Amino acid sequence: MKRKLIALILAMITACAVANPAYAADLDIPISDLIETRYEAVAWVTSSLTVNSYTVSSSCDYYLKSFSDYDYKINMTLEQSSNQKDWDEETSWSTTPTSRSVSFTKSYVPASGYYYRTVTTIDVYTKSGAYVETAEAASVARYF
Repeated sequence: MKRKLIALILAMITACAVANPAYAADLDIPISDLIETRYEAVAWVTSSLTVNSYTVSSSCDYYLKSFSDYDYKINMTLEQSSNQKDWDEETSWSTTPTSRSVSFTKSYVPASGYYYRTVTTIDVYTKSGAYVETAEAASVARYF
């Protein structure tokens, strides 16, 4: 009888501990005020790589904080590796943005038997040509 009572008490304690819900704080602060960004002129940048039967597609998405205060140069590079440690440039594409938020995608027919990734860099300059920063993002490596 004593064992059953102890087992019942332990089961109740365990059930109470497991069933204790967690709640997120309800804040009246915009999320943009809670997140500290890494860059002065670039809000965010992402890179992705899609592998198809015969091609790979490199993509980047970005959002610029101030389109009128800076000049931007965007470079998207497709890199190749046999070991995922040493990366070589396979090809690259450059553009200058025409708006604050854009998706940029290019396709390429690579050699098979290698890993590939997309690296996007956004070089930022003042209107007078002084360097400000470089934002960078790399995709996950994919085997082709």
